[in-house]
Amino acid sequence: TIPTAANYCQTGLVYTGSSQTIVKTAGTGYTWTAGTTRTDAGSQNVTATLDSTTPYIWSDNATGTKTISCSIGQKDIQVTRGNYNAAYDGSAHGITLTVTEPTSGTTIYYKEGTALTSSNYSTTGSTTNPTYTNVTSAKTIYWYVHTTNENYKDVSGSNTVTISNATFTSLTAKITGVNKVGSELTATPTASPTADSYTYQWWTSTSASATSGTNISGATSNKYTLTANEAGKYVGVTITAKKANYTDKTATDITDATNNTIAKTAKV
Repeated sequence: TIPTAANYCQTGLVYTGSSQTIVKTAGTGYTWTAGTTRTDAGSQNVTATLDSTTPYIWSDNATGTKTISCSIGQKDIQVTRGNYNAAYDGSAHGITLTVTEPTSGTTIYYKEGTALTSSNYSTTGSTTNPTYTNVTSAKTIYWYVHTTNENYKDVSGSNTVTISNATFTSLTAKITGVNKVGSELTATPTASPTADSYTYQWWTSTSASATSGTNISGATSNKYTLTANEAGKYVGVTITAKKANYTDKTATDITDATNNTIAKTAKV
């Protein structure tokens, strides 16, 4: 058998920060005699020497040593990352992305909606992590981590930011006034947090415990003057609180003696 200076280098070696031994995985008639250890990522020249106990020569009829190029691969930059998904709280929020390895020599680039690659990260990306305050559906933030450390290779990926509507802590509705035809009723809301605006809808019912009824056409302000149509009926109101970045919340009240010091049903 005539050995050749084939590349029988161990494959799959990746930088670990420690010295690694490169193993010959095949081939007979020769031994690796130098250059078999390496710490950093990159090419490593290994010296191959013919076995002295056998009459081998290289396939090119040479009998001296041969140099074989092996390598240790770069390690991926290590990161911890996370999405943001929560209700509106008035503060700005973005994805979380932290480089854990290496501890220096890295730069993170970000871009909403456009994937970052080795060819565009520096021209398309920004080193500022986008943040959002107001309610938004999922925003995809692409990121690319570049390093000047030759033992590591760049990595990329994406995460999302989603901010949903907040909810009112509370909302109450209160009717005041005299429930009598020709008299004016007033609806007063109390919301926490304070709403930006309110809508009103007055209605009638024959039940003192009703929370809805027959809407009174055009009765959509905070005040309503009773007409003969409401005589003998309970009068109620539905108030809707509205606020940017909040889900609407409704509350009702009705002209009953429990909640108001006025007559239960409208009198003529």
